[in-house]
Amino acid sequence: MFFSKYIKKREMEKPLLFFKVFDILIYNFNTLGKHLQ
Repeated sequence: MFFSKYIKKREMEKPLLFFKVFDILIYNFNTLGKHLQ
């Protein structure tokens, strides 16, 4: 799956950047989910 590869790649790079990006992704998915419902 794309996200597992993305997560592994990010973890090897900069953990703080990874968490920042991941938080933004989660926030966007939650917002999108609310719009779709």
